[in-house]
Amino acid sequence: MELNRQFRFKNWAGNVKHIFPIFAQPKSEEELILLIQKHDKVRVVGSGHSWSDYFATQELMLNLDKYSRVLSIDSNGKTITVQSGIKLWELNSILDKEGLALINLGSINKQSIAGAVSTGTHGSGINFSCIVDQVLSFSLIKASGAKIILNKGEEQFNAAIIGLGTLGIISEVTLQVTEAFNLHECTFTENFEKVIEKLDEYVYGCDHFKLWWLPSSDDVVVYTYKRTNEPVNDSRFRQILNDKIISVLGYRLLVKIGNLHHPWRTPINKFLTKNFDKPLDRIEKGYKVFNVPEPPKHRETEWHLISKMQRSY
Repeated sequence: MELNRQFRFKNWAGNVKHIFPIFAQPKSEEELILLIQKHDKVRVVGSGHSWSDYFATQELMLNLDKYSRVLSIDSNGKTITVQSGIKLWELNSILDKEGLALINLGSINKQSIAGAVSTGTHGSGINFSCIVDQVLSFSLIKASGAKIILNKGEEQFNAAIIGLGTLGIISEVTLQVTEAFNLHECTFTENFEKVIEKLDEYVYGCDHFKLWWLPSSDDVVVYTYKRTNEPVNDSRFRQILNDKIISVLGYRLLVKIGNLHHPWRTPINKFLTKNFDKPLDRIEKGYKVFNVPEPPKHRETEWHLISKMQRSY
């Protein structure tokens, strides 16, 4: 196995840059264990979608992109066991061919399954949990190189599942999946104040819900998703034009223009919101709807807003 020395790394957003003394990509569990045993300071980096330099190390940096095989699929029991480096987009495609799907997803499919689990990656939906809840068991390689298997329901499982890599390196993951499903997506704009007033109605009235507000605009882009057995009706042409060209290239250009002169951001944000005035009503495979076109490079924080209904219990 090749070891890269003085490896230069830059995260997706470009705000974190490091030179790691040693960088390695193991292809087997044996190689993974051997690397851990030989080095005192080890960290793992995945797709680099974090805005934090939490993964920085002064010794060995591991990447598991080449450790990404499917180990088993049980179509009857609806489970799949994979190596921890497999990307969500790969996993989605493999499951779809078997008539299966992950139960819930976030909006980005570039992460590895271990990264998505370790960081508590989530989707939306009042009746659906984050990706962690789909994990039935996982194996953890400790600092000594010892391998332990943790099963859902065990106290150690709950303590280690969202571990950010601090308790060991996830090696294999077994997931509970579900039958493949389509999503009926409706996207439209509505006045900000009206959306806030009807927030609980939206949250409890559909399977998955999100909204985008671009500051200074009076309107909000509303996304509602309902699971359905109705056939797909979205066109490939529309997906390429909107998701690959307009949403990615066009949006990125406008953001760059806004960065040149900050007062321009207000009319740009209003223009972008206005583009959603024409409602989008489509049915597509669930994992395709969950995934959003790759946005301009940015930094973000996440907030949890507790509604009145949530506080009532």
